[in-house]
Amino acid sequence: IKKFDLDIEDEKEFSQDCANFLDMLKSIVSELRKNGIQQTILNITGGYKGLVPIFSLWGFVHEWVEVIYQHEKGKIIRVPALPLTWNFKLFDEFRSLLRRQEEITLEPPTKFRMLFEEKNGIWAKNPFGKFLEEVYIKERFKRFGHGARLMQKLPQDWQEDLENKLIPRWEYIWI
Repeated sequence: IKKFDLDIEDEKEFSQDCANFLDMLKSIVSELRKNGIQQTILNITGGYKGLVPIFSLWGFVHEWVEVIYQHEKGKIIRVPALPLTWNFKLFDEFRSLLRRQEEITLEPPTKFRMLFEEKNGIWAKNPFGKFLEEVYIKERFKRFGHGARLMQKLPQDWQEDLENKLIPRWEYIWI
C-alpha cells in the first residue's frame, strides 16, 4: 500500500494530486507487468467519487486493464471501454468478428469481450454488442473535425449527397 495526498479543496492541487496518483499507479502496474502479470483489473466500486472517472479513463486507455463495478451486493459488471479507446479503425480491424451474424467458439479479444456473452463455449453478441454494431454501421462515414463544421454550412441537399454518395467512395479512392 502506498499513500498519496488528495487535496479536494483546491482544484489545481487536486489535479496535480490526481496526476501524481496516476504516475504512481502506472509505475506499480509497469512493475507488475515486468514480473509476468498480464492483466490489471480496476475495481471502481466505492471510494472517493472524484477518482472514479479518473480510474475509469485510465483503465479505458490501456488495453491490458479491465474496469469492473459492483453496485452494493449485486453482480460484478465489466464497464465497457468507451468512448476513449473505441474508434472505428479498431472496429474495422475486427469487423469480421463483430459483424458476423452467427455465434463463435473462440473467445473474443479482451477489448471486445464485453460485447459478447458466453454459454457452453459459444460466444454470441449481447444487446450492447448489437447496439454498437448498429452505431458502427450508421456512423462509420460520419465526418468530424473541421470538415464537419464546413458541412454544416452547406445546403442540406449538398450535405446529403456528400455524406451518402461521395464521401464513402472517396475514402477508398487510393485503392
